[in-house]
Amino acid sequence: MSFELVEKRYLKDINTTSYKYVHLKTKAELLFFKNDDENKSFSISFKTIPKNDKGIFHIIEHSVLCGSKKYPLKEPFLELLKGSFNTFLNAMTFPDKTVYPVSSKDENDLKVLMDIYLDAVFNPNLLENNKIFMQEGWHYHLENLEDEISYKGVVYNEMRGVYDSIDELIDINISKNLYKNSPYMYSYGGDPRKIVNLEYKELVDEYLNCYHPSNAYIFLYGNLNINSFLKIIDEYLSEYNFKNYSNYVLNKQDNFNKNIVTVNYPNSELLDKNYFTASYLIDTNENINLLSSIEIINELLLGNSDSSFKNYFIENNICEDVYGYLQKDRLEVSYSIVFKNVKDKYIDKIDKIYDKKLNNEIKNGFNKRHIKSIIRNFVFDIKDEINKSSEPKGVNYAIFLLRNWIHKKDPLQVFDFESIINNLKDNFINNNYENIATKFILQNEKKSLIKAIPQKNNISYTKAFFEDFDENIKKGIMKKTSDFIKWQNKENSAEDLQKIKAVDSKKVLIKNPIKPLIFKNINGIRHTNYQVFTNDIIYYKFIFDISDFSEKELKYASLISYILFNNNTKNKSKLENNIDINSFLGGVDTFINVFRNSKNNDLKIKFILSAKNLNIYMKESSKIIKENLINYDFSKKDNIKNILVELKLYLDNKFKENAHLFTLQRLSSYMSKANYIKEIINGFNFYIFIKDLLKNINVNYNDISENLINTMKKILNKEDLLTISTCSEYDDKLFLDNISNITNFIKSERKYKQSNILFNTKSNKYSEAFYFNTNVQYVSLASNIKCNYNGKLLVLSNIINFDYLWNKIRIKGGAYGTGFSINRYNEIYFWSYRDPNLTKTIDIYKDISKFIENLSISDTDLNKFKIGALNTFNQLMSPNEKSSISLKYYLSDIDIKEFDKIITEIKNTKIEELKSLKSLFENIKEKNHICVVSSKKNIEENQKIFSDTIKLE
Repeated sequence: MSFELVEKRYLKDINTTSYKYVHLKTKAELLFFKNDDENKSFSISFKTIPKNDKGIFHIIEHSVLCGSKKYPLKEPFLELLKGSFNTFLNAMTFPDKTVYPVSSKDENDLKVLMDIYLDAVFNPNLLENNKIFMQEGWHYHLENLEDEISYKGVVYNEMRGVYDSIDELIDINISKNLYKNSPYMYSYGGDPRKIVNLEYKELVDEYLNCYHPSNAYIFLYGNLNINSFLKIIDEYLSEYNFKNYSNYVLNKQDNFNKNIVTVNYPNSELLDKNYFTASYLIDTNENINLLSSIEIINELLLGNSDSSFKNYFIENNICEDVYGYLQKDRLEVSYSIVFKNVKDKYIDKIDKIYDKKLNNEIKNGFNKRHIKSIIRNFVFDIKDEINKSSEPKGVNYAIFLLRNWIHKKDPLQVFDFESIINNLKDNFINNNYENIATKFILQNEKKSLIKAIPQKNNISYTKAFFEDFDENIKKGIMKKTSDFIKWQNKENSAEDLQKIKAVDSKKVLIKNPIKPLIFKNINGIRHTNYQVFTNDIIYYKFIFDISDFSEKELKYASLISYILFNNNTKNKSKLENNIDINSFLGGVDTFINVFRNSKNNDLKIKFILSAKNLNIYMKESSKIIKENLINYDFSKKDNIKNILVELKLYLDNKFKENAHLFTLQRLSSYMSKANYIKEIINGFNFYIFIKDLLKNINVNYNDISENLINTMKKILNKEDLLTISTCSEYDDKLFLDNISNITNFIKSERKYKQSNILFNTKSNKYSEAFYFNTNVQYVSLASNIKCNYNGKLLVLSNIINFDYLWNKIRIKGGAYGTGFSINRYNEIYFWSYRDPNLTKTIDIYKDISKFIENLSISDTDLNKFKIGALNTFNQLMSPNEKSSISLKYYLSDIDIKEFDKIITEIKNTKIEELKSLKSLFENIKEKNHICVVSSKKNIEENQKIFSDTIKLE
């Protein structure tokens, strides 16, 4: 036996048996979590300690997945994206480790995925082909002598996008200063200005140093035959001898700067946009009880806007937001408090204000009921963990384990939830949270204080010495660029493609997860139960119809969805309300959704209350929901103002951090009334509405409050009210017995009506550009095609994504991400993420019909693309998600048989049918809408493309 079993342990809190193996020849360690989870996972990880800011391990992470000895394709990773039944497929670089995780429901599929990943990390083509480094890392790019030289590379461009994010820059600076004598000070993803100094040989040397079995940590998870997996793994490990990594360690940080460090960050707005951070080293991940206590303290101080600590800074207009977080993926865990958009007049004294306020907070003592409610909510989350089947638990668990494992500490203690909970309760009984906050925050000398001040100038990535390159140097770069492009354009051989095995798509069985919902009239409301085991948790929704709301009412209804359960009521203060929610509810949320009828395009707009709680707390939970729905209170201006400030910051951050999604939502609002309504309730239109309310709140608050009250009254209408529970039959009766406490107070006010909101489609080729301080683009294009939604379109969509766009925009263009989608309403969308190009990307989108016309793929490849399309119907779903998708089918009037129909269409798709779809895409060049997020400079240079340009503040 090549592996020795050295430890077996039952982890009762996750109902899993852990087996620890050691590979006899190399001493590689392997953990196997055996349980009944249908989703199975594998990961291999390496300790990787950076020595500089060049992003070496991040580039290695990308590069090893670009072909290997056994799988010599240019990108086996892409082939897996095209056509495997993975439920997770990725790789990740952390500050001290690199992780390669995959998961699948099918055991044989997981073996294929594992074999490809093992060959990638141990036998990569990277060692013999520097063009992989050029593609994934960086290179000088020059196609024509008269062009400007530029830097290109996937990681290079990804990190340019990262360095655009203020929050990311703040975190980078925290690490740089708090861990200033440690490898954690380095930008492990890579500073773009330093990435371009990385040499290929340096990268290869670092790979050879770290990617060895003796430095590997292997993890298997799920209901699988362990011996067959160990045999495959041994085939790779046995090629190596033991290598001693005992000196490859990280030491604790022991030198700290007591002075406040001032840094600058780029921002177009200078007024009142300062940041202040206070960060502390707490302890290693081994001290899980202490870290859990710090999380409780963070929740007490900053978890909600109702906390007196957080509220003080916002209500006194010192800053716009305060948040805290623990950074656990390091030897020593840090805890940071970040003050966002600090006013100029406070930035030089906020450290003293913060210190004094924290001291008073601890001295006065934390609210005991608040502590107890947070602990109870923590217990609920553990109970709910079993139901989170929509997530690849094996991937998440691998990352949790590594926090201790790579430092040779017990990796399993993180799953001893009973011990953690008992410790939290003991601290509560012994009034210990104030002592912990004093020792590890207030009086902690292992700290870093940073002021981040905005400056107008963007981060510059262009080297001035480009100007000094003579013609001979430029010709040399042109030659390398030309050779590089030829390599990128070279097709994989059919023989190599055959090496990645795929199942026959026609033999794949995919179970329809959608159940028909039958609503029955019970006590004056229409109710249904999605019956399933949920581990004593009841998930439920109240669905109010607001289809006849005006545009103004929808905006106020959306605002109400953020206020409810995050505000005071007539009988409870904001803090008291939050304590009740934490004590008895596992979570509660309100939101608006728009459902478009699949047959006639009629709209249903629903205001939805979604909640979950343990069955033993159903009575208490129903009282809390009633208190918030019936006894709402919008009279306190300061409370509403604070929520508006938080909401504005949230939307602003969402637009910039996920700008590709922002552009897609904006484009979709041009295409249909349903999408326009979504823009009203959570898009840029809604953002402008929130900004205007904030601007005029002191003058117009009576009007704002009156509008909130009138809208809330209109929402609470029993006519067309639906309820759905996801739980056992017994728990459903419990739910129905208690919700009468709520529904008895709701009246039937009006009958269902269609939306009367006017919608005018945008003129052809209408386009928008949004700009802020960024060094990359997010480029999207939308159009309509005329056809019946079917499975063939989904196969074509997979081909467009992972053949056309991946090669043209990601590989050759250097963008970090790109994609294409089509929905049942014949709307098509193209997008790119952290893209160095703008017009080139748009041209690639517009040329799609030419690609389809010339489509030439083998039956083997077509089978892979079919599998990729089928896999989108085979994803992990929790019980609550299964009931939610069944609800969507019901409200959208979609025949559940359509699921099986599309599966059949995907399986039967022929290449000739795909090529015939070319005609659907021919009008895209002339009939399209474009939305771009970029820098002001790039927008101005391409002004003729855009109908309108708008600044993102």
